[in-house]
This record gives sequence, C-alpha cells and structure tokens, in this order.
Amino acid sequence: GSAPFGVAWGTRGLYWNRAEGGLSDFETAFDYVIVVLDRNMGDLTGYTGYRKYASSWNNGNYWQVIGYPASLTGTQRPTFSGGGSIWNTASFSTSGKQGLVMGTFIDITPGNSGGPVWGWWGDEPWPRVVGVVSAESRNPGFSTSGDNEAGGGEALSALISYGRDNY
Repeated sequence: GSAPFGVAWGTRGLYWNRAEGGLSDFETAFDYVIVVLDRNMGDLTGYTGYRKYASSWNNGNYWQVIGYPASLTGTQRPTFSGGGSIWNTASFSTSGKQGLVMGTFIDITPGNSGGPVWGWWGDEPWPRVVGVVSAESRNPGFSTSGDNEAGGGEALSALISYGRDNY
C-alpha cells in the first residue's frame, strides 16, 4: 500500500528470547521484539506509552487490539477489536525478567500477531501497550488450551524502556 509517513528501515532487533518453531507458553511470554529504526518515526507519528500488566486487571473489558490480517484486508488495512479482556495470566522468567502469557478471547486472526494489546488510562492523550498478540487458538474454547494469547508483563516494559533509552 501507500507510505504516508515515508519509509524507515530496521537497523537491529532487541529481544529476550528467540523462539524456534512452535510456541510453548514460555516462548509466548517473550514473543515480541523491539525493532530499532534508522530514524525516529515517532517524531512524525507520535508515540504510544507502555505499562506493566497487572493481574488485578484480569476480566476487565479494557483492551484493544489492532493488526493486519490477510483474511480480512489482504494485509493492506488495519483491523480493530475493542472492549476485550485478558482473563488469565501465567508468569515465566528469562534473563532475570518476568514475562506473562496473557490468555484472551479477543477476536483475532492470523495477521494480528505482533500487534499491540493496549488500553487507555484516565485523561492521558495516548494509549499504553501492555502486551503483544502472539497466538490464535486452533481449538477455541473457554480454557487455557482454547484461548488466544499475547505476551507481555514486566519483561515487555523493560525491553521497551531499554530501546527508548539507548536508541
């Protein structure tokens, strides 16, 4: 499609864990990467905030998801799902950081993976990312084996903070 804000190139990727093959729950908890660009696109488009997910938010219909699924828009336009909840979290650790698998029934399809899970706080003028869409259930059902999943938690916030502070 078009590039209304120009083009930027990735110069490096920052991550805690590199998944190899199918995703285990551990890999899902760290299934995100920060791509450092050759210029600060946020100076033109603005920045989203981020916040460490708190399990006390479970079952609250606060969360929104955006992605570029091929099945709906041929990857050319974003799709949006709002008012969703994270119903369950599980914690995993690597490199001294705690990551979360965040179970959700927010409607996603392939192409939403890598998209943000975010919410709004009070009168803040921007949303804050709490997770990244990771996996869609092959057998939907109201259980941990039938939910869609995102990765997030303290490890995601630490990675975003590191990227912003150092690049």
